[in-house]
Amino acid sequence: MIQLRCDCLVFETEAGELLPMSAADLAGKLLAEFPGRVDRELVDNALEAVVYFFRQEQGRDSITVAEFTRVFETVLRGLGVSLVNAGESPAASVADSDLERLASASGEGFELMFFRLLREEMQRQLAIAPALVRFRGLRGCVKQLLGTRRWNNQCQRLQDQIVEFLRDCLKQREGSTDCGLMVT
Repeated sequence: MIQLRCDCLVFETEAGELLPMSAADLAGKLLAEFPGRVDRELVDNALEAVVYFFRQEQGRDSITVAEFTRVFETVLRGLGVSLVNAGESPAASVADSDLERLASASGEGFELMFFRLLREEMQRQLAIAPALVRFRGLRGCVKQLLGTRRWNNQCQRLQDQIVEFLRDCLKQREGSTDCGLMVT
């Protein structure tokens, strides 16, 4: 079997045909009716998140065009991009948190205190029932917690632990299936 590029998925059309295609190409077709309204960098980040979701989290390389469209639009709405007509409802709410602030607040408790504060912050954000919970400043937070200036393997491990911890917190929360998570 031929291996797909990292930004490609196999899309199943309504006719049942399988087409390998870049997610960016399909997104470009979806966004064609909204020229100039969407920031290109934002779209690229959303595409990376959607491809990661299907490939890594769902373990799938083949999806329907409808699935991709639904998830992509959900991610864009979560990022505050409104692709709705005047008669439709506005974009869903986004709850923001600063990971570097939480790292500073953990003080001498280092990682143990940090993870407790992180869980409390996630619960506080989920209490307002947002469409997306966004945590910013992950790299700076990790370097601050480890007391390092340069990125290394230990930083990568802690970064992965933080992201996994946030995912677990979201999964444990009942009714949070409609809420997205973004960590930057």
